[in-house]
Amino acid sequence: MLSSVQKSKHKTYAEAARLKNVSLLHTDITPHPEENQDIHRVLQTRIYRSSRSEGAYLFDITECKTQYTDRQCMVELKKQRPKVHACMALSDGATRYLEAYVTSANDINDIFRTGINFSETKLQVLPCKAITDQSQAITLKLTHLPMFTSEEVLSGLNTSLAIFGNILDIGIITEKTMGFFMGSVYAVLGVYQPDNTPTSMKFQKLSHQISWIESNTEVFRATWNNMPMWCRYCHQDGHTKFTCETSRARTLCYSCHEQGHRSYECPRKNSANIPNKKQDRKTSKISERKDVKHIPSTDSPPPKGDQSPATQEKNAQANELPEKDCPSDDDMHIDDGVESTDDEHEPRYLEEIQTYVKTLNGYNADQVQQAFEEVHAANEITPFHAKGNDGNLTIIGWRLTKETTRAEALITWFNNHTNFDQLSNSPSIHPRRPPQPPAGDGLSKEVNQNN
Repeated sequence: MLSSVQKSKHKTYAEAARLKNVSLLHTDITPHPEENQDIHRVLQTRIYRSSRSEGAYLFDITECKTQYTDRQCMVELKKQRPKVHACMALSDGATRYLEAYVTSANDINDIFRTGINFSETKLQVLPCKAITDQSQAITLKLTHLPMFTSEEVLSGLNTSLAIFGNILDIGIITEKTMGFFMGSVYAVLGVYQPDNTPTSMKFQKLSHQISWIESNTEVFRATWNNMPMWCRYCHQDGHTKFTCETSRARTLCYSCHEQGHRSYECPRKNSANIPNKKQDRKTSKISERKDVKHIPSTDSPPPKGDQSPATQEKNAQANELPEKDCPSDDDMHIDDGVESTDDEHEPRYLEEIQTYVKTLNGYNADQVQQAFEEVHAANEITPFHAKGNDGNLTIIGWRLTKETTRAEALITWFNNHTNFDQLSNSPSIHPRRPPQPPAGDGLSKEVNQNN
Protein backbone atom coordinates (compact mmCIF):
# COMPACT_ATOMS: atom_id res chain seq x y z
CA MET A 1 0.00 0.00 0.00
CA LEU A 2 1.36 3.38 -1.01
CA SER A 3 2.14 5.75 1.77
CA SER A 4 0.00 8.84 1.88
CA VAL A 5 1.76 12.03 0.81
CA GLN A 6 1.04 15.04 2.96
CA LYS A 7 -0.21 17.97 0.90
CA SER A 8 1.84 21.12 1.24
CA LYS A 9 0.07 24.32 2.11
CA HIS A 10 -0.04 26.70 -0.83
CA LYS A 11 1.34 30.15 -0.11
CA THR A 12 -0.40 33.32 -1.12
CA TYR A 13 1.32 35.79 -3.42
CA ALA A 14 1.93 38.15 -0.50
CA GLU A 15 3.65 35.37 1.44
CA ALA A 16 5.73 34.23 -1.52
CA ALA A 17 6.82 37.75 -2.52
CA ARG A 18 7.47 39.00 1.02
CA LEU A 19 11.05 40.06 1.65
CA LYS A 20 13.03 39.17 4.73
CA ASN A 21 15.04 41.45 6.99
CA VAL A 22 18.36 40.00 8.11
CA SER A 23 20.23 41.92 10.78
CA LEU A 24 23.96 42.36 10.25
CA LEU A 25 24.66 43.44 13.84
CA HIS A 26 22.56 41.01 15.86
CA THR A 27 21.73 37.34 15.57
CA ASP A 28 18.07 37.32 16.53
CA ILE A 29 17.41 33.55 16.39
CA THR A 30 20.01 31.18 17.83
CA PRO A 31 19.94 27.50 18.82
CA HIS A 32 18.99 26.86 22.39
CA PRO A 33 22.17 26.57 24.52
CA GLU A 34 20.80 23.70 26.57
CA GLU A 35 19.51 20.35 25.42
CA ASN A 36 15.77 20.78 25.57
CA GLN A 37 13.23 18.69 23.69
CA ASP A 38 10.54 21.36 23.90
CA ILE A 39 12.61 24.43 22.95
CA HIS A 40 15.09 24.36 20.06
CA ARG A 41 15.58 28.06 19.22
CA VAL A 42 15.92 31.36 21.01
CA LEU A 43 14.60 34.64 19.56
CA GLN A 44 15.99 37.92 20.87
CA THR A 45 13.42 40.69 20.34
CA ARG A 46 14.73 43.89 18.77
CA ILE A 47 11.94 46.44 18.48
CA TYR A 48 12.87 50.10 18.74
CA ARG A 49 9.57 51.58 19.86
CA SER A 50 8.46 53.63 22.81
CA SER A 51 5.71 52.33 25.09
CA ARG A 52 2.57 53.90 26.53
CA SER A 53 4.12 53.86 30.00
CA GLU A 54 7.69 53.48 31.23
CA GLY A 55 9.15 50.09 32.08
CA ALA A 56 7.47 48.01 29.35
CA TYR A 57 8.88 44.77 27.93
CA LEU A 58 8.36 44.01 24.23
CA PHE A 59 7.99 40.39 22.98
CA ASP A 60 8.29 39.69 19.25
CA ILE A 61 5.63 37.07 18.42
CA THR A 62 5.90 37.28 14.63
CA GLU A 63 7.43 33.79 14.39
CA CYS A 64 4.49 32.35 16.32
CA LYS A 65 1.65 33.72 14.18
CA THR A 66 1.14 30.45 12.30
CA GLN A 67 0.43 28.40 15.46
CA TYR A 68 -0.69 31.06 17.97
CA THR A 69 -3.15 33.90 17.87
CA ASP A 70 -2.58 37.11 19.82
CA ARG A 71 -4.92 35.96 22.55
CA GLN A 72 -3.22 32.55 22.80
CA CYS A 73 0.16 34.29 23.15
CA MET A 74 -1.20 36.37 26.03
CA VAL A 75 -2.59 33.19 27.62
CA GLU A 76 0.91 31.62 27.50
CA LEU A 77 2.35 34.80 29.02
CA LYS A 78 -0.17 34.69 31.88
CA LYS A 79 0.50 30.99 32.54
CA GLN A 80 4.27 31.41 32.72
CA ARG A 81 4.37 34.92 34.22
CA PRO A 82 1.32 35.31 36.47
CA LYS A 83 2.70 38.50 38.05
CA VAL A 84 2.37 40.47 34.77
CA HIS A 85 -0.41 43.02 35.46
CA ALA A 86 -0.85 44.61 31.98
CA CYS A 87 -0.38 43.48 28.38
CA MET A 88 -1.60 44.34 24.87
CA ALA A 89 -0.83 43.16 21.33
CA LEU A 90 0.54 45.74 18.88
CA SER A 91 2.10 45.92 15.41
CA ASP A 92 5.14 47.63 13.96
CA GLY A 93 4.73 47.15 10.22
CA ALA A 94 4.86 43.40 9.62
CA THR A 95 6.17 42.78 13.13
CA ARG A 96 3.66 41.65 15.74
CA TYR A 97 4.62 42.04 19.42
CA LEU A 98 3.31 42.09 22.97
CA GLU A 99 3.78 45.07 25.26
CA ALA A 100 3.88 43.68 28.83
CA TYR A 101 4.22 45.40 32.22
CA VAL A 102 5.49 43.92 35.44
CA THR A 103 6.89 45.62 38.52
CA SER A 104 10.39 44.92 39.79
CA ALA A 105 9.02 43.50 43.04
CA ASN A 106 6.87 40.96 41.22
CA ASP A 107 9.50 40.03 38.62
CA ILE A 108 10.66 36.98 40.50
CA ASN A 109 11.65 34.82 37.53
CA ASP A 110 13.59 37.62 35.76
CA ILE A 111 11.34 37.99 32.70
CA PHE A 112 14.05 39.85 30.80
CA ARG A 113 16.41 36.85 30.95
CA THR A 114 13.98 33.93 30.66
CA GLY A 115 11.23 35.32 28.39
CA ILE A 116 8.31 33.15 27.21
CA ASN A 117 8.39 29.60 25.86
CA PHE A 118 6.12 28.58 22.97
CA SER A 119 6.08 24.79 22.78
CA GLU A 120 4.15 24.54 19.50
CA THR A 121 6.89 26.40 17.62
CA LYS A 122 9.72 25.16 19.90
CA LEU A 123 10.77 28.78 20.36
CA GLN A 124 11.84 30.87 23.33
CA VAL A 125 11.18 34.61 22.94
CA LEU A 126 13.35 37.00 24.95
CA PRO A 127 12.04 40.56 25.35
CA CYS A 128 13.69 43.93 24.96
CA LYS A 129 12.94 47.10 26.88
CA ALA A 130 10.98 49.87 25.20
CA ILE A 131 12.96 52.97 24.42
CA THR A 132 12.10 56.31 25.95
CA ASP A 133 10.51 59.15 24.04
CA GLN A 134 13.76 61.09 24.24
CA SER A 135 15.68 58.37 22.42
CA GLN A 136 14.27 59.51 19.07
CA ALA A 137 15.03 56.34 17.14
CA ILE A 138 14.50 56.65 13.38
CA THR A 139 14.10 53.64 11.11
CA LEU A 140 15.56 54.25 7.66
CA LYS A 141 14.91 52.38 4.43
CA LEU A 142 18.00 52.61 2.22
CA THR A 143 17.83 51.83 -1.50
CA HIS A 144 20.15 51.84 -4.54
CA LEU A 145 23.09 50.50 -2.57
CA PRO A 146 26.02 48.85 -4.35
CA MET A 147 25.67 45.10 -4.77
CA PHE A 148 28.42 44.15 -2.35
CA THR A 149 28.70 41.34 0.13
CA SER A 150 27.03 41.72 3.50
CA GLU A 151 30.39 42.46 5.18
CA GLU A 152 31.19 45.24 2.71
CA VAL A 153 27.68 46.69 3.04
CA LEU A 154 27.95 46.75 6.84
CA SER A 155 31.38 48.40 6.76
CA GLY A 156 30.29 51.04 4.26
CA LEU A 157 27.07 51.90 6.13
CA ASN A 158 28.89 52.23 9.45
CA THR A 159 31.04 54.90 7.84
CA SER A 160 28.27 56.62 5.86
CA LEU A 161 25.64 56.79 8.65
CA ALA A 162 27.87 57.56 11.64
CA ILE A 163 27.57 61.32 11.05
CA PHE A 164 23.75 61.19 11.37
CA GLY A 165 23.31 59.32 14.69
CA ASN A 166 24.11 56.32 16.81
CA ILE A 167 23.65 53.11 14.84
CA LEU A 168 21.33 50.76 16.75
CA ASP A 169 20.80 48.17 14.03
CA ILE A 170 21.64 47.56 10.36
CA GLY A 171 20.23 44.77 8.24
CA ILE A 172 19.91 43.78 4.60
CA ILE A 173 16.62 43.03 2.87
CA THR A 174 16.79 39.66 1.10
CA GLU A 175 14.56 37.44 -0.99
CA LYS A 176 12.82 35.10 1.42
CA THR A 177 13.39 31.77 -0.32
CA MET A 178 16.90 32.06 -1.80
CA GLY A 179 18.33 34.80 0.41
CA PHE A 180 19.60 37.07 -2.39
CA PHE A 181 20.54 40.63 -1.49
CA MET A 182 18.14 42.98 -3.32
CA GLY A 183 20.08 46.27 -2.97
CA SER A 184 17.96 47.54 -0.07
CA VAL A 185 18.91 47.93 3.58
CA TYR A 186 17.17 48.98 6.78
CA ALA A 187 18.91 50.90 9.54
CA VAL A 188 17.89 52.20 12.97
CA LEU A 189 19.53 55.40 14.21
CA GLY A 190 19.32 57.06 17.60
CA VAL A 191 19.47 60.78 16.90
CA TYR A 192 18.83 62.15 20.40
CA GLN A 193 21.51 64.48 21.80
CA PRO A 194 21.39 66.73 24.86
CA ASP A 195 21.15 70.45 24.35
CA ASN A 196 24.61 71.03 25.81
CA THR A 197 26.31 68.88 23.15
CA PRO A 198 29.23 70.76 21.53
CA THR A 199 28.65 71.94 17.98
CA SER A 200 31.53 69.90 16.61
CA MET A 201 29.97 66.68 17.97
CA LYS A 202 26.37 67.26 16.89
CA PHE A 203 24.84 64.95 14.33
CA GLN A 204 24.21 66.21 10.83
CA LYS A 205 20.69 66.55 9.50
CA LEU A 206 19.47 63.55 7.53
CA SER A 207 18.99 64.00 3.78
CA HIS A 208 17.34 61.95 1.07
CA GLN A 209 20.60 61.33 -0.84
CA ILE A 210 23.60 60.13 1.15
CA SER A 211 27.11 59.69 -0.20
CA TRP A 212 28.56 56.20 -0.10
CA ILE A 213 31.70 56.34 2.10
CA GLU A 214 32.13 60.08 1.45
CA SER A 215 32.17 59.57 -2.31
CA ASN A 216 31.23 62.48 -4.55
CA THR A 217 29.85 60.33 -7.35
CA GLU A 218 28.13 57.31 -5.75
CA VAL A 219 25.09 57.89 -3.55
CA PHE A 220 22.24 55.88 -2.05
CA ARG A 221 18.79 57.11 -1.04
CA ALA A 222 17.12 57.11 2.35
CA THR A 223 13.45 57.46 3.27
CA TRP A 224 11.79 57.55 6.69
CA ASN A 225 8.55 58.59 8.33
CA ASN A 226 7.77 62.31 8.49
CA MET A 227 10.76 63.20 6.34
CA PRO A 228 10.97 66.69 4.76
CA MET A 229 9.75 67.40 1.25
CA TRP A 230 11.70 65.76 -1.54
CA CYS A 231 11.33 65.21 -5.28
CA ARG A 232 10.68 61.73 -6.66
CA TYR A 233 12.04 62.76 -10.07
CA CYS A 234 15.38 64.46 -9.43
CA HIS A 235 15.66 63.28 -5.77
CA GLN A 236 16.55 66.75 -4.51
CA ASP A 237 15.20 68.27 -1.31
CA GLY A 238 12.84 71.23 -1.03
CA HIS A 239 10.28 70.55 -3.79
CA THR A 240 8.00 67.87 -5.25
CA LYS A 241 7.84 66.28 -8.68
CA PHE A 242 4.97 68.55 -9.78
CA THR A 243 7.06 71.69 -9.22
CA CYS A 244 10.38 70.21 -10.33
CA GLU A 245 11.97 72.26 -13.11
CA THR A 246 13.76 69.20 -14.49
CA SER A 247 10.49 67.28 -14.70
CA ARG A 248 8.57 70.20 -16.22
CA ALA A 249 11.23 70.68 -18.88
CA ARG A 250 10.46 67.21 -20.26
CA THR A 251 6.68 67.52 -19.96
CA LEU A 252 4.88 67.48 -23.33
CA CYS A 253 1.79 69.64 -23.84
CA TYR A 254 -1.05 67.86 -25.65
CA SER A 255 -2.44 71.16 -27.00
CA CYS A 256 0.57 72.81 -28.67
CA HIS A 257 2.93 69.75 -28.59
CA GLU A 258 5.70 71.77 -26.97
CA GLN A 259 7.69 70.87 -23.86
CA GLY A 260 7.79 72.79 -20.62
CA HIS A 261 4.15 72.86 -19.52
CA ARG A 262 0.97 70.80 -19.37
CA SER A 263 -2.12 71.19 -21.51
CA TYR A 264 -4.21 72.93 -18.83
CA GLU A 265 -1.40 75.49 -18.44
CA CYS A 266 -0.90 76.01 -22.18
CA PRO A 267 -0.75 79.75 -23.03
CA ARG A 268 -1.96 79.03 -26.58
CA LYS A 269 -4.93 76.90 -25.58
CA ASN A 270 -7.48 79.72 -25.94
CA SER A 271 -5.69 81.44 -28.80
CA ALA A 272 -7.61 82.09 -32.02
CA ASN A 273 -4.61 81.01 -34.11
CA ILE A 274 -5.13 77.33 -33.28
CA PRO A 275 -8.23 75.86 -34.96
CA ASN A 276 -10.62 73.88 -32.86
CA LYS A 277 -10.54 70.38 -34.35
CA LYS A 278 -13.61 69.26 -32.45
CA GLN A 279 -15.64 72.12 -33.87
CA ASP A 280 -14.41 71.33 -37.38
CA ARG A 281 -15.66 67.75 -37.05
CA LYS A 282 -19.10 68.94 -36.04
CA THR A 283 -19.55 71.49 -38.81
CA SER A 284 -17.80 69.69 -41.66
CA LYS A 285 -20.80 67.62 -42.73
CA ILE A 286 -23.15 70.58 -42.57
CA SER A 287 -20.86 72.75 -44.67
CA GLU A 288 -20.39 70.00 -47.27
CA ARG A 289 -24.10 69.47 -47.94
CA LYS A 290 -24.90 73.18 -48.30
CA ASP A 291 -25.76 74.03 -51.87
CA VAL A 292 -25.99 77.22 -53.82
CA LYS A 293 -29.75 76.89 -54.21
CA HIS A 294 -30.20 77.06 -50.44
CA ILE A 295 -28.45 80.41 -50.16
CA PRO A 296 -31.12 83.14 -50.02
CA SER A 297 -30.79 85.98 -52.51
CA THR A 298 -29.40 89.18 -51.10
CA ASP A 299 -31.43 91.20 -53.60
CA SER A 300 -34.78 91.79 -51.98
CA PRO A 301 -37.72 92.01 -54.42
CA PRO A 302 -39.31 95.40 -54.92
CA PRO A 303 -42.25 96.02 -52.61
CA LYS A 304 -45.70 95.57 -54.05
CA GLY A 305 -48.02 98.51 -54.24
CA ASP A 306 -50.78 96.87 -52.20
CA GLN A 307 -48.46 95.91 -49.29
CA SER A 308 -48.52 97.88 -46.08
CA PRO A 309 -45.26 99.29 -44.58
CA ALA A 310 -45.41 96.65 -41.81
CA THR A 311 -45.70 93.85 -44.38
CA GLN A 312 -42.80 95.31 -46.40
CA GLU A 313 -40.61 95.45 -43.29
CA LYS A 314 -41.54 91.86 -42.40
CA ASN A 315 -40.62 90.61 -45.87
CA ALA A 316 -37.33 92.52 -45.73
CA GLN A 317 -36.42 90.84 -42.42
CA ALA A 318 -37.19 87.43 -43.91
CA ASN A 319 -34.84 88.16 -46.82
CA GLU A 320 -32.06 89.27 -44.46
CA LEU A 321 -31.99 85.99 -42.51
CA PRO A 322 -28.48 84.49 -42.31
CA GLU A 323 -27.44 81.43 -44.22
CA LYS A 324 -27.58 79.14 -41.19
CA ASP A 325 -31.33 79.74 -40.78
CA CYS A 326 -32.06 78.38 -44.24
CA PRO A 327 -33.13 74.74 -43.73
CA SER A 328 -31.27 72.13 -45.71
CA ASP A 329 -32.59 69.00 -47.36
CA ASP A 330 -31.84 66.94 -44.26
CA ASP A 331 -33.53 69.41 -41.90
CA MET A 332 -36.88 69.74 -43.74
CA HIS A 333 -38.84 66.58 -43.02
CA ILE A 334 -41.40 66.93 -45.83
CA ASP A 335 -43.09 64.07 -47.58
CA ASP A 336 -41.13 62.92 -50.59
CA GLY A 337 -44.31 63.05 -52.68
CA VAL A 338 -44.64 66.82 -52.15
CA GLU A 339 -42.75 68.95 -54.67
CA SER A 340 -42.24 72.69 -54.84
CA THR A 341 -44.11 74.92 -57.29
CA ASP A 342 -40.95 75.21 -59.37
CA ASP A 343 -41.32 71.54 -60.34
CA GLU A 344 -45.10 71.48 -60.80
CA HIS A 345 -44.87 70.97 -64.59
CA GLU A 346 -42.53 67.95 -64.31
CA PRO A 347 -43.97 64.54 -65.27
CA ARG A 348 -43.46 63.22 -61.76
CA TYR A 349 -45.55 66.01 -60.30
CA LEU A 350 -48.33 65.49 -62.88
CA GLU A 351 -48.44 61.78 -62.17
CA GLU A 352 -48.86 62.43 -58.45
CA ILE A 353 -51.64 64.96 -59.20
CA GLN A 354 -53.45 62.35 -61.25
CA THR A 355 -53.13 59.95 -58.33
CA TYR A 356 -54.90 62.44 -56.10
CA VAL A 357 -57.53 63.18 -58.78
CA LYS A 358 -58.62 59.54 -58.87
CA THR A 359 -59.71 59.80 -55.23
CA LEU A 360 -61.75 63.04 -55.63
CA ASN A 361 -65.05 61.61 -56.88
CA GLY A 362 -68.03 63.01 -54.98
CA TYR A 363 -66.63 66.47 -54.06
CA ASN A 364 -69.04 69.42 -54.24
CA ALA A 365 -68.51 73.15 -54.77
CA ASP A 366 -68.30 73.90 -51.02
CA GLN A 367 -65.45 71.48 -50.63
CA VAL A 368 -63.72 73.06 -53.60
CA GLN A 369 -64.11 76.49 -52.00
CA GLN A 370 -62.63 75.13 -48.76
CA ALA A 371 -59.73 73.67 -50.74
CA PHE A 372 -59.15 77.06 -52.37
CA GLU A 373 -58.97 78.70 -48.92
CA GLU A 374 -56.46 76.11 -47.75
CA VAL A 375 -54.30 76.72 -50.80
CA HIS A 376 -54.49 80.47 -50.30
CA ALA A 377 -53.54 80.10 -46.60
CA ALA A 378 -50.66 77.77 -47.42
CA ASN A 379 -49.19 80.25 -49.90
CA GLU A 380 -48.79 82.78 -47.09
CA ILE A 381 -46.74 80.34 -44.97
CA THR A 382 -43.04 80.18 -45.75
CA PRO A 383 -40.60 77.58 -44.37
CA PHE A 384 -39.23 80.26 -42.02
CA HIS A 385 -42.61 80.78 -40.38
CA ALA A 386 -43.46 77.10 -40.18
CA LYS A 387 -40.14 75.85 -38.72
CA GLY A 388 -39.61 75.03 -35.06
CA ASN A 389 -36.86 76.04 -32.62
CA ASP A 390 -34.56 73.32 -33.94
CA GLY A 391 -34.65 74.68 -37.50
CA ASN A 392 -36.88 71.88 -38.87
CA LEU A 393 -40.48 72.12 -40.09
CA THR A 394 -42.96 71.41 -37.34
CA ILE A 395 -45.52 68.63 -37.59
CA ILE A 396 -48.28 71.17 -38.27
CA GLY A 397 -46.36 72.66 -41.18
CA TRP A 398 -45.73 69.24 -42.69
CA ARG A 399 -49.40 68.26 -42.52
CA LEU A 400 -50.53 71.58 -43.98
CA THR A 401 -48.13 71.17 -46.87
CA LYS A 402 -49.49 67.69 -47.62
CA GLU A 403 -53.14 68.77 -47.37
CA THR A 404 -52.40 71.78 -49.58
CA THR A 405 -51.09 69.49 -52.30
CA ARG A 406 -54.26 67.46 -52.15
CA ALA A 407 -56.34 70.65 -52.28
CA GLU A 408 -54.42 71.84 -55.35
CA ALA A 409 -55.12 68.49 -56.96
CA LEU A 410 -58.82 68.96 -56.25
CA ILE A 411 -58.86 72.48 -57.72
CA THR A 412 -56.86 71.34 -60.73
CA TRP A 413 -59.35 68.58 -61.36
CA PHE A 414 -62.26 71.01 -61.26
CA ASN A 415 -60.41 73.50 -63.48
CA ASN A 416 -60.08 70.80 -66.08
CA HIS A 417 -63.78 69.79 -65.94
CA THR A 418 -65.81 72.84 -64.85
CA ASN A 419 -65.71 76.63 -65.10
CA PHE A 420 -65.32 78.49 -61.82
CA ASP A 421 -64.61 82.18 -62.25
CA GLN A 422 -64.10 82.61 -58.53
CA LEU A 423 -61.01 80.43 -58.64
CA SER A 424 -59.26 82.31 -61.43
CA ASN A 425 -57.52 84.72 -59.01
CA SER A 426 -55.84 81.98 -56.95
CA PRO A 427 -52.07 82.61 -56.99
CA SER A 428 -51.30 78.88 -56.69
CA ILE A 429 -53.52 77.58 -59.53
CA HIS A 430 -51.72 77.16 -62.84
CA PRO A 431 -53.96 75.53 -65.48
CA ARG A 432 -52.20 72.52 -66.92
CA ARG A 433 -54.28 72.71 -70.17
CA PRO A 434 -56.97 74.94 -71.73
CA PRO A 435 -60.42 74.69 -70.16
CA GLN A 436 -62.60 71.97 -71.64
CA PRO A 437 -66.39 71.94 -71.95
CA PRO A 438 -68.16 70.44 -68.97
CA ALA A 439 -68.14 66.69 -68.92
CA GLY A 440 -71.35 64.75 -68.81
CA ASP A 441 -70.66 62.83 -65.61
CA GLY A 442 -72.83 62.96 -62.52
CA LEU A 443 -70.41 65.10 -60.51
CA SER A 444 -70.55 67.98 -63.09
CA LYS A 445 -74.32 67.93 -63.15
CA GLU A 446 -74.50 68.13 -59.38
CA VAL A 447 -72.19 71.17 -59.39
CA ASN A 448 -74.23 72.97 -62.13
CA GLN A 449 -77.45 72.37 -60.24
CA ASN A 450 -75.96 73.90 -57.12
CA ASN A 451 -74.90 76.98 -59.12
